[in-house]
Amino acid sequence: MFRVLIVDDEPGALKSLKYMLDWNEYGYIITGEAANGKQALELLKNEIFHLVITDIRMPGMSGLELIRCIRTLSEDIPIIVMSGYEEFDYVKECLKHGVKDYLLKPVDQENLSELLQSIKEELTYELQMNKQLHHGIPALRERILKRWAHGFLTDEEIGTELEFLNIPVEEKSWICPLLIEMHFQDLTDSSWTEDEMGIQRFAVLNVLEELLVHRGYIFEESRDRLGVVLIGDTSESGEEVVQQLAELIRDSIRKYVKLPVSIAIGDEIQDLRELASSFEMALRRMEMNFLFHGQIISSAQFNAYDMPLNSPAIKYIRAIIDSISAKDEELLSSLLADQKRRFLACGASKRTVQSFVLELFTHLFSLIKDMEEPYHHIFEDETHETRIILDIKTLDEIMNFTEQKCFEVIQYLARLKMSSSAKTVERVKAMVRENYANNIHLKMIAEEIHMNPTYLGQIFKSTVGMSFNDYLMRTRMEKAKSLVVHTDKKIYEIALEVGFKQLDAFYKKFKEYTGKSAGEMRAEMK
Repeated sequence: MFRVLIVDDEPGALKSLKYMLDWNEYGYIITGEAANGKQALELLKNEIFHLVITDIRMPGMSGLELIRCIRTLSEDIPIIVMSGYEEFDYVKECLKHGVKDYLLKPVDQENLSELLQSIKEELTYELQMNKQLHHGIPALRERILKRWAHGFLTDEEIGTELEFLNIPVEEKSWICPLLIEMHFQDLTDSSWTEDEMGIQRFAVLNVLEELLVHRGYIFEESRDRLGVVLIGDTSESGEEVVQQLAELIRDSIRKYVKLPVSIAIGDEIQDLRELASSFEMALRRMEMNFLFHGQIISSAQFNAYDMPLNSPAIKYIRAIIDSISAKDEELLSSLLADQKRRFLACGASKRTVQSFVLELFTHLFSLIKDMEEPYHHIFEDETHETRIILDIKTLDEIMNFTEQKCFEVIQYLARLKMSSSAKTVERVKAMVRENYANNIHLKMIAEEIHMNPTYLGQIFKSTVGMSFNDYLMRTRMEKAKSLVVHTDKKIYEIALEVGFKQLDAFYKKFKEYTGKSAGEMRAEMK
């Protein structure tokens, strides 16, 4: 969906334009409304819009002034001007600033529809070209960067491929990888679709491209993760530059895309062959994201607490995790007591013990995540456990705290296993029936009944035979059908009553669900 900003100082004109046609049908969604140019400019600075429709005469900042300001922000965004005055000077000035069209009020629906269709074709083409720019041309670059980061290129291939891609790496250059994780699960609006999340990813890529010109190269690591290879000159402090750039990336994405991200920083290297090991370190640091959600995870934070991947202690951690998975409290106590004796026998430092416990908690989080259970009911917040571990003074205290936390996980998993899926699903259904008119979503329900949203969604679908969102939509549509047929309420009143804030979205969903528009169904019943 392409996002539209409407600007008009007349509330009636705004409302009329919103409900003149089914915007959703034309591939648009109205996501911004402003009563004057100043408000519109603030929205444009902080949100993403693909089309602006503005009145020309408004108090304060006029439409012409707004258009001039928009062009300082973007030369490409399409603008449609509306006016009750057919004045040649206005038209001439608007055309000078690349306005798509000048529509006289009252706006003719057919003219607007044709114009929107034309603009949609242009936007779609531009989006496809941009996707090719960011995903296709350099699809080859992206593929090579990913292979390099994962150690799939030979020493000879690295130099050859970088030269082919025109990526300059001087003899005195430093290289540092970043791993950026996008937290789509933090978006609580259940109306987000995969396509809209795709637009979010594309917006993140746009931000990165602007910030990384001549400084870094991007590749897609996974659906939620992007990799970046930064290249700089040894004349500047690599560590300081990377930290500042990571902060700029995080803050810019949060500001312009409204999406939280975590960023893990690999180790600075100068040998091209060492990128894979540095990127593996970034991946490893991202594993502890549950303690540093939405933060920048660098060597400064983790070098003191990282446990080598080949550490003998790793095998003991795996045994402890296995005992928790098996809900065997006796075995767990025995394993933790053995580990405490090993610490005493080798005279382990406080730092070594802290490293072990942090590593154990990382694996514990992975266990819970794999089981799709809600870790935030076990770990109080992202940094709570870390602070406790770092503040504890004695070996006895830290091992007792660790055992207590492990027991909490066992007991919680045991309670979950005893709960009835059917009872949970009925409770969810009841909440839907009571709240379908509100902005209800699975994450909200999951938090209320203390379950992981993904896990709750799985048991709901396996029990009911459809996803939660489909069930919610069916409930809303069945209620809407009843109101259309059995009441004289206006269609927009019905839309609001069943939980739709956007009338065009209701029109589309109703027709998809029933095969008829609300008006057609009502006419057939008369």
